[in-house]
Amino acid sequence: TDWRGYRALTNSAMQLGNGTNNEEILQLFERWIAIDPSKNSMRNEYLQYCAQMSKSYFQKRNIDSAIVYGLKTIEFDPASAPLYNNVGVLFRAAGNNSRAVEIYKQAIHIDSTFIPSYINLGNACDDLGKPEEALYWYGSALRQDSTDVSIYENMAITYYKLNDSINYVASLTKAARFGSGEARQFLRQMGIPH
Repeated sequence: TDWRGYRALTNSAMQLGNGTNNEEILQLFERWIAIDPSKNSMRNEYLQYCAQMSKSYFQKRNIDSAIVYGLKTIEFDPASAPLYNNVGVLFRAAGNNSRAVEIYKQAIHIDSTFIPSYINLGNACDDLGKPEEALYWYGSALRQDSTDVSIYENMAITYYKLNDSINYVASLTKAARFGSGEARQFLRQMGIPH
């Protein structure tokens, strides 16, 4: 069988689909892959389809389906830290912070310079009631980029939860210095110059 036939069928199913034939589309992609797994265009289309479906389900708040498609993206491209990070976000949105932590750690193992995974790992640890571990991961992110506003903002939240007002204000001040309007607003409300 010629791979172009499956490409045409897959594209037709995607264009005609209204979200009800997703299983059929996945089967067509799998048949297409089986015929010629070396075709980069097919691999990219499959990956884009799964990523788009994951995003679409996430936006519709159908987190379980979003996770299914997200897992397919990392199954298909296991060397992509951003894809692992996205799947971690999905597990966290589903309330499965323990699984999110595992996924974020895998992302960091793949690419230790991908800062969003450190931040998200810190957030998941904070959600699990492990603020010290959260601060460790935020600190790891800071060692890579000491100007990332979101790191300081997340640190401030964790310090606030710990009732550590000195580090809370210090983190807000750094976030404000690097451009966080929200941090400036909090500091202004507290009467602290920044």
